[in-house]
Amino acid sequence: MGSTENDFLLEGPPTGKTLSAIQDDRPGFLLAEDTASKDLLVQRAFGAAGMADSLHVVADGETAIEYLRGCGEPGPTLGRLLPKVVLLDSKLPGKDGFEVLSWMRMQSHCRSLIIVIFTGLNREVDADRARAMGADFYLTKPNTFDELVKMTRCLYEWVLGKSPVTNSQLLATHRA
Repeated sequence: MGSTENDFLLEGPPTGKTLSAIQDDRPGFLLAEDTASKDLLVQRAFGAAGMADSLHVVADGETAIEYLRGCGEPGPTLGRLLPKVVLLDSKLPGKDGFEVLSWMRMQSHCRSLIIVIFTGLNREVDADRARAMGADFYLTKPNTFDELVKMTRCLYEWVLGKSPVTNSQLLATHRA
């Protein structure tokens, strides 16, 4: 990543990726988050952004892998289709976000997925590690609900290809 400043522009899908609009029955986003309060906050942000139906949540790394293998229990409306974006908390129980990322990058059916390490830690060493392992983005969880809703909308619009998004619009830097 190189810099912790909000200085890059999301103008299209990451190199080599093609995205179509999220208009089928697929969940647009898979969130792997083990902290129930943060999971609920992200679910509420997706709802406030008008995107509640595009999010599926799992609580640990192994369940994320099972879901992506098509062996999870996604429910009757989501089917077994892959999401377009996977948001991985870096600190998951069992297999952490980095282990899930590593597994995903070895799977041919996951190559087109956008993988985001979505964490409460703003550590450049982790961001560099995530990029080196094949993550498309390393995003620090915003400090406020309004920032999370704004980031969610920006990321969703970018995935749909509706508009370029600056990192400062997408990311609210975690301040310790």
